[in-house]
Amino acid sequence: MEVGNLNSYETPCAVCNTTPASSHFGVNACRPCAAFFRRSIVLKKKYKCKYGQKCKFTSNRKMCGYCRFERCYAVGMEASKIRYAYDKHGPKLPKKPSDSLTNSPSVSTESEVSSEELFNNVVAGYSKFIADTKLYYFASNPERLLDKEVTFVQCTLEQHTRVSKSLIVYCLDMLNNFYQPFNEFADEAKKKVLHEYHLFFTLLSQNFLNTLYFLNEPNKMFLHFGSYVDVTHFENFFYTSSQLELCNFSTFNDTNVKFIKVCKKFCKIQPDQAEIAVMAGIYFWREVNNLYPSLQYESYTEKLQTELTRHCRQKYGELTYSVRMCKVLSLMRDLEELMLFLSETMAIGTFMYDNWDGRHQELFT
Repeated sequence: MEVGNLNSYETPCAVCNTTPASSHFGVNACRPCAAFFRRSIVLKKKYKCKYGQKCKFTSNRKMCGYCRFERCYAVGMEASKIRYAYDKHGPKLPKKPSDSLTNSPSVSTESEVSSEELFNNVVAGYSKFIADTKLYYFASNPERLLDKEVTFVQCTLEQHTRVSKSLIVYCLDMLNNFYQPFNEFADEAKKKVLHEYHLFFTLLSQNFLNTLYFLNEPNKMFLHFGSYVDVTHFENFFYTSSQLELCNFSTFNDTNVKFIKVCKKFCKIQPDQAEIAVMAGIYFWREVNNLYPSLQYESYTEKLQTELTRHCRQKYGELTYSVRMCKVLSLMRDLEELMLFLSETMAIGTFMYDNWDGRHQELFT
């Protein structure tokens, strides 16, 4: 295994001129370019250039696969230094069909997707998701079709569970159209990824929209367009019409407290829509990597973090952008902790009342 010295991290990648970079296969290279070269050699990939083999070499790695591969050789990368026995893409036993991530296992898009394109896609995808779910509100309340603003009323758990299940359709549509190549995944892979992703995305979106609609109303918490919960009267949220009595909502007190804490932190930091979209993208590609380990997508989270850095630098300036990034990314950890609380609570709720499973297991079996 090659380990670059500390000074090598200050030297840009010989292929795309980005930093940080370290010693890989005989040259100083960034991790994405090194991974691209290793994968191309191990999988014996063949590339074609549509632009006369004259693609430019920039830090966003927009060049095609052919020109990037040729550039790797031109700067001195040595295929002989690849250790096949330790490579994740080395020989493997055939997998069961349900373990296949895509219908075409050879699909590779890393070299074609720049960090800027990834950023623009997740931002556009989340913007459409908001528009779609707002339209769902008016479709469900046609009597308010001509209203200029959404009217919010208190919501019960049963009502919210029904709506949140319906909104998964829009989450899936966002992934299919803006998180390529998710649309090429096998159906079983789509179910598995969506099952792990949608709860985090729902909580992320709820807390963001709460900062837009109830920033100065700390007793209200956004659930979905048209509905909120009064945090000073959670017993109203846990009311069950089927039992005509109040649930023992004290069972959920710890989770309620965690919800309020996370909600307040979002209101304090006030992430913008682009920052929310990037967090959604980072979590998504991280889950894909966790469920289906593959170097094919390992750089996606890094590219989105690069774009988040650029966004924060442009919006907040050189002096404070790094602090802003840390604050924004810390929200992801808070949501993950909230998910743990919520998962335990939903298990208890389903066991006690048989009417609440926010993960909607029936959709993914």
